Amino acid sequence: METVATEQISAAVGRLDPLDLDELDAVRLLDRVDTKFLLRDWQLVDILAHVGAHYRVLAATPARINRYRTLYFDTEDLLFYHQHHNDFHPRYKVRCREYVDSGIYFMEVKCKTNRRRTVKQRMPTERLVQRLTGEARDFVQAYCPADVDTLMPCLLNEFGRITLVSKELPERLTIDVNYRHMWHNRAGGLPGLVIAEVKQPKFTQDSAFVRALRDYGIRKMGFSKYCAGIMDLYPHVRYNRFKRRFIMLERLSRQRGNQ
Repeated sequence: METVATEQISAAVGRLDPLDLDELDAVRLLDRVDTKFLLRDWQLVDILAHVGAHYRVLAATPARINRYRTLYFDTEDLLFYHQHHNDFHPRYKVRCREYVDSGIYFMEVKCKTNRRRTVKQRMPTERLVQRLTGEARDFVQAYCPADVDTLMPCLLNEFGRITLVSKELPERLTIDVNYRHMWHNRAGGLPGLVIAEVKQPKFTQDSAFVRALRDYGIRKMGFSKYCAGIMDLYPHVRYNRFKRRFIMLERLSRQRGNQ
């Protein structure tokens, strides 16, 4: 559900210089270092006001907040989730992503390598793939060592994404708002929280966005939307390694702005 803060975020990104999809392709950074931060929506409004001159925003929709829907695949015993929980490398995510506003779909295999780099492979599809057959099966088999025939859909999530590109550095930011996850008759989300991800060839704090986060006392924190959804909707899974992050999420969710 959109909030007053969402409207303020949309107004803030509306003041940034625009970027089109062709220009975005020039900074895809499919082999990169990803650094994540969690903050409140009201903090994002303030930060965008301070760093807006340093970035351009993808203007695929008038609101500049583009809707995403992602279907994740895993084994029956949640191999990929447990790889992440146990900090195993290399580890994988297999998903089909829908860019809702443009009607574009991609099958994706995402790998976090032994060197903690993120490498993503993707293949366009005609729809949101729900079974790994044909070309989708061959694609996943080519890039993921798991037995593709054991993979099944297990989680769907939705969120709004703002994409910023630095005017000064090889850097792209994705800022996710209004995050929700669901499977069968269960659902949950992170109301009021923002998931920001800084994508760079090599992490640098020269980023205007990272400097602004530091001024707010916001530090990088490992976080996975997929793992958050699994922990919420699959109560039997182990999450000992994520307990500290749960506590931080609860603390962050209680913060209030001056709205």
